[in-house]
Order: sequence, then C-alpha cells, then structure tokens
Amino acid sequence: MEATIEQIPRSGQVEFTLQVTAKVHYSAEAARRLVGRFAANEISYLLRSGDLVS
Repeated sequence: MEATIEQIPRSGQVEFTLQVTAKVHYSAEAARRLVGRFAANEISYLLRSGDLVS
C-alpha cells in the first residue's frame, strides 16, 4: 500500500483521488445471484406502481 500526502491547505478547495484495484473471481451466475440479492434487499423498496404525476 502506498500513500502520498502533500501539504493540505488551511482553506480553499481540496480534491482527493482514490484508486482501488482488485481481482474478481465470480462466475456470471454467481454475479447474477449477488446482483439479484442486492436489488431485492437494497432497491426493491423504492419501486412502486401507480399513476405518474407531472
């Protein structure tokens, strides 16, 4: 792991950049199951039916 910290200004805008590299070892079927589980647990409560309001 490498970290480089330059002098941080006392005021003004500060920008941070983070880069992460990782190897993924999931089959397409395992990835599909994980996404399905995520959608069911984290997104499904946002979905509802009804009339569109403009």
